[in-house]
Amino acid sequence: MMPMLGDDPARVFTKHTTNEPSMTSIFELPDDLLASLVTSFACREVQINALTTLVHPRIAPCRNVVVHGTEATGKSAIISELLRILRNDSPSDLNYAIVQSAECVTARHLFERTVGLVGDALQNGSTPGRCETLAALTAELTKTLKYVERDASSRFVLVFDGIDRQRDAPPTLLPALARLSELIPNLTTVFVVTTPSPSLLRISSPPHVHFPPYTKAQYIAILSRTPPPSLPNTTQQETTDLWAVSQPPSTTP
Repeated sequence: MMPMLGDDPARVFTKHTTNEPSMTSIFELPDDLLASLVTSFACREVQINALTTLVHPRIAPCRNVVVHGTEATGKSAIISELLRILRNDSPSDLNYAIVQSAECVTARHLFERTVGLVGDALQNGSTPGRCETLAALTAELTKTLKYVERDASSRFVLVFDGIDRQRDAPPTLLPALARLSELIPNLTTVFVVTTPSPSLLRISSPPHVHFPPYTKAQYIAILSRTPPPSLPNTTQQETTDLWAVSQPPSTTP
């Protein structure tokens, strides 16, 4: 059974809960860094914590991660902002590139864009050559990432956003991309898809992070964070009170 993260916070991460002196846990999340992200993306704290755990080089990074959910659930925006925050906090520990499949009209375009974006992220100044096949992509990325001079504990995160909708994709595309991390140490490949099939990557149980659709209560909570302009013939306070009344009662005991 594939690991599914995103519904039960207890399965995602562990924190210190005692005041006793101890060594820092490898699963302790950087809450100070994530606070602004959790605030900006309401109702997605579990997913943010799960993704941080799976990509952060000093927590529990994985070789491959599948992020899935319907459209308009925050997958792409959260991944992009999370990686930006982690990269800015510690450039020597983490670097990343995000490949948008919607911008690639052919498989060859995807291959060459991937190599180009990785090179830009590393700022190696090299000009990517022709990359027409999966074998060429593997060779280029191995040369670019495997032999680059960096800290042994650092991590490079390569995100393929919308890869399940890639045009002109060979049937072996996703399995081949999933095996890049077997050839390249310290590489995490993230696949952002809508609905993953059981044989999506053809590898054993990669962790999945699910972004479920927002519930009505969550929509109201998100919208109420930014009160709308005053309604006709009402004050701003009256409009705010109306939004507060419209929220469903909490079910928390």
